[in-house]
Amino acid sequence: MLNLPGLLIAIVVVAFTASAIWAIVSKRSTPQSIARKVVLDVIAIVVVGFCAYGFYSKFAELIAVYKNRSEGAFAITPILNYILASVGFLFMLVWAACRGMFHDIEAPKRTLLDNEEMLDRLERARSHQHPSH
Repeated sequence: MLNLPGLLIAIVVVAFTASAIWAIVSKRSTPQSIARKVVLDVIAIVVVGFCAYGFYSKFAELIAVYKNRSEGAFAITPILNYILASVGFLFMLVWAACRGMFHDIEAPKRTLLDNEEMLDRLERARSHQHPSH
């Protein structure tokens, strides 16, 4: 029988290892960025590994209920929900990565602070032009 949890964890480990190797060979990498990337990859491997195992366990349980009981047809809906939600989130993640949405995650924060500062300056300028009595 196929050991799906082991396979899922192996795929995750290989993916994050490839990501860490890419960070090491990248021209923009510094020793600090490589160390940070490796630590974050290890944390991600642990978290995603537990999530993959939990997902597989629940999915296998639903399949077993469907196969072993004649009234187990109710399990089809949760199985389809699991599959559709997982595929949907995977496509959204790939779409966001391809569009560069993870390239500079600090920019929106800086833009928000710059806009707030600009609005504060405009408000101060208006209050100096029209002093209240």
